[in-house]
Amino acid sequence: MPKKKTPENGKPKFRNPNVLGLQPAVVEQTITDTLETNYMPYAMSVIVSRAIPEIDGFKPSHRKLLY
Repeated sequence: MPKKKTPENGKPKFRNPNVLGLQPAVVEQTITDTLETNYMPYAMSVIVSRAIPEIDGFKPSHRKLLY
């Protein structure tokens, strides 16, 4: 398979017209920071939306079984 040609300036073209100003990069961060920013909001939303019964006393999964 032949090599892809690079533009005249020698740098490969990474521009996506749908995404402006973003460049691929590896970001290093600790696992505790990752869990605090990603997992904790998800866990709280699951607790509020699924684990706590609503006013009728049913959780969403139990209500789905009744229907």
